[in-house]
Amino acid sequence: EWAEEAGWEHLQGDQLPRDEHDVAVEEWFREALLALNPELVDDPESADLVIHELNQAVLDAHNGLVAANERLTVMLRGDYAFPTIAGKHVPRRLIDFENLKSNRFVVADEVTITGAVKARRFDVVYYVNGFPLVVAETKTPVKQAVSWVNAAKDIHDVYEDEYPNFFAPNVFNVATEGLEFRMGPIRAVPDPDSEIWAPWGSTED
Repeated sequence: EWAEEAGWEHLQGDQLPRDEHDVAVEEWFREALLALNPELVDDPESADLVIHELNQAVLDAHNGLVAANERLTVMLRGDYAFPTIAGKHVPRRLIDFENLKSNRFVVADEVTITGAVKARRFDVVYYVNGFPLVVAETKTPVKQAVSWVNAAKDIHDVYEDEYPNFFAPNVFNVATEGLEFRMGPIRAVPDPDSEIWAPWGSTED
């Protein structure tokens, strides 16, 4: 509801135009790629090279999530030079940081991912131009023995371990039991005394 009030589109996970083994929504990030880099409209082969490199970076998370995340961060910020069919390397914009309204913001709940030993379902996922940038795990607020730490453990011990590729483009994760609301980067160890899983606060600084 907060996201919708801020202008995000809300979809159920099974309404996303993606196969359950896909990390990103290719239809959306292809649209954004062509809209933000209009020179690619008449150069579909170079556009395909960009998409191939993005998909490869996502798959590389199985060889090391932190390194893959660092690489995707550079790409998503527009600081990475992608190859072209002509043999050059050109930076491409994947997110419009100047005119935010030209991006597609979608919040989806109950997003299923398959491909590992067991299918998993993320409670809430925030997509920007088809890339899952935030994953939120929620727990019940009525069980005294359950806290945000349980949600953070699920992210760290289960989801990131089994599906590191889903977290390759991640900006941060959210863990909450409805009472405390914590945020942390990928591979943040869920320790109740740690400052890495920080309480949600002001964005002014």
